[in-house]
Amino acid sequence: MIAIILNMVLLFTMQNNHQQKVEKYICDKFSSHAKIEVKLLSDWEKYNDVEIDSERSPGVNGNIIYVPVRFVRNDKSFASANLAVEIKMFDEVLVATRSIKRGEVVTETDFRFRLSDVTLLREPVKDISFLKNKRVNEYVAEGEVLSHLVLDDIPAIMPGDKLTARSVIGQVEVNTTVYSRQEGKIDEVIRVRSADNKLFKARVLDNKNVLIIE
Repeated sequence: MIAIILNMVLLFTMQNNHQQKVEKYICDKFSSHAKIEVKLLSDWEKYNDVEIDSERSPGVNGNIIYVPVRFVRNDKSFASANLAVEIKMFDEVLVATRSIKRGEVVTETDFRFRLSDVTLLREPVKDISFLKNKRVNEYVAEGEVLSHLVLDDIPAIMPGDKLTARSVIGQVEVNTTVYSRQEGKIDEVIRVRSADNKLFKARVLDNKNVLIIE
């Protein structure tokens, strides 16, 4: 019975020692995150004198990190291995305070900051200033973490907008009134129509002006 208890204490001590080493290693590697949780997956306690191998890079597969280590074999020689740990990375990110339909323009009141698990998320938004002049390109559910991938710039021009079109003929610049047939961002090429319903392609200069290109 005493032997069993001693073995359990030794196992707990080794596991705790490995946990501390790995937590420090992971936190150093992913120091940009607000909080990190680490769970040992491999049978770390089977290895004696485990040391993390700083000369090799960790492997990453989703939320599983393969930590490169060196350990002592029974014959006292050294060997290498990659031992798995599961991680969760947390950051203060923007989450929706309401359901937002595709194409809606968003404002600061549509989101709030929340410490969230971002381990498997792509490009979560951490700065509220990124919402300026943005709309969403897909549905965002209430409580969902906002991603940069669903944010688009609000077009400078919308369909039906009345615009001033510039065209250059030789050395002469001509301005005329046209109407947008589609939305467009600055520097994009859109279709416009003149007052007599002729169609042209024009490059967007700003929210009031375009340059006829053909």
